[in-house]
Amino acid sequence: MNDDLDLITALKANDEEAWRKFIAGYRRPCYLLAKRYRCQKHFEDFFSELIVNLLKEDFFSGREDQPFEETVTRCFSNIISSYMHKAKRRLNVPVYEEIMTYPSASCLAEKEELYSLLEQARSELPGEEKSLVEDYFFQETTLGEIAEKRGVHATTVMRRLRKICKKLEARIEGR
Repeated sequence: MNDDLDLITALKANDEEAWRKFIAGYRRPCYLLAKRYRCQKHFEDFFSELIVNLLKEDFFSGREDQPFEETVTRCFSNIISSYMHKAKRRLNVPVYEEIMTYPSASCLAEKEELYSLLEQARSELPGEEKSLVEDYFFQETTLGEIAEKRGVHATTVMRRLRKICKKLEARIEGR
């Protein structure tokens, strides 16, 4: 916590070395968060907005007891949430829910590694299974819509998804 206060004080004083340290420590985890929500092409704008927020005089007031890492992550998440809301994009999981579960930037980076393992395992699935996973988890198509599209019952789709999930889980654990 002392290091956090020193960094905050240095950032408020516009210390060049503190800003380098901040960028070196937070750029990658913030990028991974933007990538997680498929809005990485706007990352530079988001990160710039984060820096502008940090420069505001009142940004840290009321947050003194909060770890700096959590403050930065929450602020960046709010920036993404605002973008998603304005763009009328749906999220698989609301950003704030994810941050409540994983409040630190380092946890988000670790979580990104898991997503990359899942992505790799998914890429190894046969065509039909890959398509089903893509529709349900990444395109957020409902079971009913998938069933109708494929000419099967929704229960059949659900059973297939369960089998696929078990297969993916085994692949991820086996790595």
